[in-house]
Amino acid sequence: MATDSARQKLDTVVLVLSNEMAANGSPTEESARRLAKAANVLGNHPDGMLVTSGWGYRDDTDKTLADAMAIAATRDHAIPETRILRLHRSRDTVGDAVFFALALNPRRLFVITSAYHCARTERIFRFVLGDGVALEVVGVGERGDESRQTAEANSLAAFKMTFQGIEPGDLPAIERRLMTAHPFYNGTTDVKALRRHD
Repeated sequence: MATDSARQKLDTVVLVLSNEMAANGSPTEESARRLAKAANVLGNHPDGMLVTSGWGYRDDTDKTLADAMAIAATRDHAIPETRILRLHRSRDTVGDAVFFALALNPRRLFVITSAYHCARTERIFRFVLGDGVALEVVGVGERGDESRQTAEANSLAAFKMTFQGIEPGDLPAIERRLMTAHPFYNGTTDVKALRRHD
């Protein structure tokens, strides 16, 4: 099992974005659907690595989202631990992108999420990664109702405002802005009280 470490160069990576987990540390249905799709995509890339991401946002389990998804990947999809990397710091999609970029430098990246979340995910990851990575965002499930789409649009607008003035791919500047201006990372929001991951 690998954890956050110095930036690694890899060829193909499949990053599955966690949604939520239950009190027993198992992925919820939405997270499990994302993981099943990630396992399918990984199956087409025998040398690829699966990356799970997400923090320990629940007080009733000692597992992080990254742990929950990695355990389920091995248990439910027979993905060996040697093909899984866990990143434990992210609290939302922006963190998923930033902490991924700080840890890994793949040639090709597949990001697996829910269909309603694809457009925002692609904008965030393209901004954080810049032009150096071939990126494909793959969605599962429905695109979501109007309220879901409105929430996604509002979150994207907040992202753009937070990182205004920074060039795409300027990772040091993006990381600094994340830690100083994003409410999930600068201490201004009790994110554990939200009991969720973005």
